[in-house]
Amino acid sequence: MSLSQLQFKYNTLTTQLSILTSQLLNYVTLNTIQTITSKKIFVVPPQSSAPPIYPTDLANRRYVDSIIPTPLSAVLIDGSQTLGDGVKTFTNLPQSSATPTDSKDLVTKAYIDTVFPNISNVIYFAREDLSTGKQYPTPILPAGRYLVSLVFLLDFPTPNKAMNINLIIANADADLFYTPPIQYTQHFEHSLSGIVTLNTERNLIGVLDIGCPMTYRCSAIFTYQSV
Repeated sequence: MSLSQLQFKYNTLTTQLSILTSQLLNYVTLNTIQTITSKKIFVVPPQSSAPPIYPTDLANRRYVDSIIPTPLSAVLIDGSQTLGDGVKTFTNLPQSSATPTDSKDLVTKAYIDTVFPNISNVIYFAREDLSTGKQYPTPILPAGRYLVSLVFLLDFPTPNKAMNINLIIANADADLFYTPPIQYTQHFEHSLSGIVTLNTERNLIGVLDIGCPMTYRCSAIFTYQSV
């Protein structure tokens, strides 16, 4: 073989090796670090058993499912759900613009303030608090006119019990008095209401003047509202 023939074969092999090397560099290898610069579309999703460590690592489904709750265990934005066991603690109060319509609906502050505008101006007394001549004062109120009400409820074990019960709203510039009849059925309710005037700053006082010890089931409600 002449020298020229050998040179030709060498050049041919060099060219083929260069082409083969170029082709090998365009394949994804099994165990080397490579940078892929073009789009790759997978007909079958690639899989990995390695958990992601670095922020740029791709994650497998197992890792995603472990940190993101499934729809069955999360509170969704839409749809009806029933919350199961466990205490839910809110550091900020939940809010709602919906008006309650069902008896089981929770209500907003605006709804309560509309339906019960004077709920903060109610003084309730259970049997343990009730005694003859005991006074139940309101907080100090500014001068003005007030709509007041004192309601007394009592259940007797036997009907037609004789008892003196006087309802008094005192400490106003003109006190209110009410003395109901002295014969009662097993259950009765008496109330005293009216408008009183405070010419100076002071409190109003509800007084129950009861003619016997309160050993029966009874209660009293004293309300007041500026008018």
